[in-house]
Amino acid sequence: MFGGDFKVLVECKRHKNPIKRDVVQLLHGKLESIGAHKGFIIATTGFQKGAIQYATQHGIALIRIIDGEAIYETKSIEDTPVPVDIDLPEFAGEIFSYTDDDCYRTKLLTEEYISSLDEEMRI
Repeated sequence: MFGGDFKVLVECKRHKNPIKRDVVQLLHGKLESIGAHKGFIIATTGFQKGAIQYATQHGIALIRIIDGEAIYETKSIEDTPVPVDIDLPEFAGEIFSYTDDDCYRTKLLTEEYISSLDEEMRI
C-alpha cells in the first residue's frame, strides 16, 4: 500500500457465543509480536461489550458475517411475511466499534458498501 509493505493479521472465529475480550487481547499480543499494522477478527457471532471496547482502543477491526437477508428487516402488525423484491447479497458483514459516548456503532459491509472496510484500514 502506498509503495510500502503493510502487514495485516486476520483471525476467523466460528464460536457458539459472542467473542470475548480475551480473544481480542490475544490478537493484539500477536500483532505486537510480529509487527503487524492492522488486525481483524471475523466471526459468525457477535462480540461482547468488553471485546468491542478493547478492539476500538487498539485499532482492531471486528466484523460479524451475517446472512445478506439480515440487512433488510420489515415490521408489520400482521403475522404474514412481506415479500421482498430487492437484490440482497448472499452474505454481508457488520463492523463493530465503540464510541466515546458509551455507544456501539455498526457499519454495513457489502460489495456496495466496501468503503466501510477502507475506513477500518485507515484507523
